Amino acid sequence: MVATKPARERLACTQLKNQGFEVFFPEIRKIVLRGGLERALRKPLFPGYLFVAYEEDATRWRSINGTLGVKNLLMQSQKPGVLPSGFVEALQENCSGDGLVEQYRFLSVGDNASFARGAFATHIGKLLEVDAKGRVAILLNLLASERRVVTRLENLTPV
Repeated sequence: MVATKPARERLACTQLKNQGFEVFFPEIRKIVLRGGLERALRKPLFPGYLFVAYEEDATRWRSINGTLGVKNLLMQSQKPGVLPSGFVEALQENCSGDGLVEQYRFLSVGDNASFARGAFATHIGKLLEVDAKGRVAILLNLLASERRVVTRLENLTPV
């Protein structure tokens, strides 16, 4: 795993790929308000970090630290840190071909979810339904009563 300089994940990713490293940079789609309009932006799933695959003996892994955009390679006992087997592969299974994590795969009807932002941030509810356009109905417990709230799937995170 590689730590990047602030907001330099894409630069580091490009530079590492140019050096022949296999890089995985998962992103999510976030809806933001700009000028009163909603826009979908790609944001890092893990801001400030990239995943780099390499063979310790065959690869010049020390060159990673000198790459533009890279802060440092995360180390463990004088060697590059290693993630648990299957961690990156599981993330890759939930990504589209361009590295965008499809969040809806983590949620299904009946699951508990919380709002990531907005007026209902930190409230937890039960997912009631999901339509083909990415809208969801969630049942929230508000003011001692249950309320059905409709929102976009991007606004929720699994609990």
